[in-house]
Amino acid sequence: MHVLLAGHITKDITTEGLEVLGGPVSFAGITLAKRHHSVTVVTIADPESPLLDELRSYGIEVINFGR
Repeated sequence: MHVLLAGHITKDITTEGLEVLGGPVSFAGITLAKRHHSVTVVTIADPESPLLDELRSYGIEVINFGR
């Protein structure tokens, strides 16, 4: 099954000051990818953001919709 998720990806900051990937689209996408679904995320996040590399590492296609 191929799943399309649209929404915001967030940069969460931990109590130690680390920037980590966040947001419901990220968590849902990773969960679906781990269950062997094909996932595409559509977002307005900066396509060059290193945070998106985590999504891509799970084979998730990231499409920047632009602002």
